[in-house]
Amino acid sequence: MPSQSYALGPGLPLQLEVSWSVGWRDGVVRFDGLEIGRLDGGYDEIRLGKKLSLPDGSALHVQLVRERGPLGYAEELHVYVNGKPVPGSAAIPIPGWAYFFILTCVLVPVVSQGGAVPTVIGLGGAAGCTKLSRDTSLPVAKRLLLCAAMTAGAWGVFGALASLAASTGR
Repeated sequence: MPSQSYALGPGLPLQLEVSWSVGWRDGVVRFDGLEIGRLDGGYDEIRLGKKLSLPDGSALHVQLVRERGPLGYAEELHVYVNGKPVPGSAAIPIPGWAYFFILTCVLVPVVSQGGAVPTVIGLGGAAGCTKLSRDTSLPVAKRLLLCAAMTAGAWGVFGALASLAASTGR
């Protein structure tokens, strides 16, 4: 069952968890491990959004939103508390500087002219940079350095695998 966990502010522990099964069915929202709501209506309900209350009375809004991103359209989970985006959720926009790293990772399968392994490496790096760039609990400089390291790592792994394949004649 996929899930995403969030801290409601910088330095706070991961308290909020949203989990679901295939097709966005059987969704459950938990705060500090206690269930505070269900998303029983599947895909249609979560696309419309669900409003719940946190134990302290704060308003929680969870919604699946289709957005255009660096790799085309994607559906992402937006989470808000009292109308403000929750750090780490897709409701935080991708900063402009992050597109350089995301697109540089996406170039891995392009340069390799396809293949499952380069695609996983490139898209994994792009997804990691997207997630890191939205993590407002970290300072911008640290997010930028982490994205640079992730991009360098993706290209390093690709280069090592390409060298290995070339040396074995594959």
